[in-house]
Amino acid sequence: MTLLNASLFSKVETYNTELIFQLDTKQQSEFLQFYQAQKNKEFPSSDERIIFNFLDAKLSGFTFHGDTLDASTAFAEKRGNCISLAVFTTALADLIKTPVDYQVVINEPIYFKKGSLILSSSHLRTRLYNPDDKAPKDMIFFTPKSIVIDYFPTRGQVTAQRAQRPQLIAKYYANLAAEALVKNNFNLTFSYLYTAMLHDPYNSELINLQAVLHRRAGDTATAIKLYQYAVENNLANINLYQNYLIVAQQNNSQPLIDFLNRKLTEVDDPNPYAWIELGEQALKNNNTQHAKFYFHKAIAAAHYIPEPYVELAKISYQNGQLNKANNYLTTAIERTYDKTKLSIYQAKYQALKTVAGEAN
Repeated sequence: MTLLNASLFSKVETYNTELIFQLDTKQQSEFLQFYQAQKNKEFPSSDERIIFNFLDAKLSGFTFHGDTLDASTAFAEKRGNCISLAVFTTALADLIKTPVDYQVVINEPIYFKKGSLILSSSHLRTRLYNPDDKAPKDMIFFTPKSIVIDYFPTRGQVTAQRAQRPQLIAKYYANLAAEALVKNNFNLTFSYLYTAMLHDPYNSELINLQAVLHRRAGDTATAIKLYQYAVENNLANINLYQNYLIVAQQNNSQPLIDFLNRKLTEVDDPNPYAWIELGEQALKNNNTQHAKFYFHKAIAAAHYIPEPYVELAKISYQNGQLNKANNYLTTAIERTYDKTKLSIYQAKYQALKTVAGEAN
């Protein structure tokens, strides 16, 4: 954080981060009455199940496109995004002292383009644990029993990592920072990002967003320092490398360009869709070899999603390797749970079989 050029922006606002988990008196009373009614039943539910039942009964308006809201607002308006739902769930868990943590989940990303900015959504879900669930002394559980709170459950999700409250707070303010950046409110963006980094200072996405902010505010030198710091300390991810590469290309720095291209092939990123995006970009640049490499990286990250197999099938077909293309499509069909995509892949498969038969 010492690399940041705070003088470039107006006074940094400070935020009481615990306020985002605070429910008003009426909201607390509503939940606690529900909780007590559940506990008074002949067969009372566990605490984490009661939280699930309450959310299931009360909420319906949470989507990827929802706003990032604090717990009280999310409760009142019954809407928000996955961060809002996690914050709200945490607020309920706090009231009855239920342990909670979070999982960062990788789904096929949803992109928003605002001017020259491309925003990519990530997904987070909450896990609730039963504080009274004590394992027998002669038994060991590596993962305690839990209930997952997720408005967008799909098969084939990739769980990238576990997270705790500081990471949730950081994601909350990072979302607000991204919204402010879209509106070119650089001062507010910096304030939100500064708060986020206080809770998760070595988060590659936060470092990347700070670098993007400094560049857009006219300080490319600081952006380069941030990128370089991330690279030297193994904190860079694909997004950061790609943005650093843009700066290197604008400066016609060929040694740096070569270095970053090499690092992109070496980086270990668990997000298969990031590799798929790189592969698609490589195809647009007519670089088939790089595209194949990236699609295979996607398979290594998540072998059970169909998209990289479909892309490899296209490449094989264009190269006249019909049997190979057929095999890739077969694998994609085996890994497809989306009915719409499945019918499309099956149609491609049948068409390919026809072409292959005619070729023979």
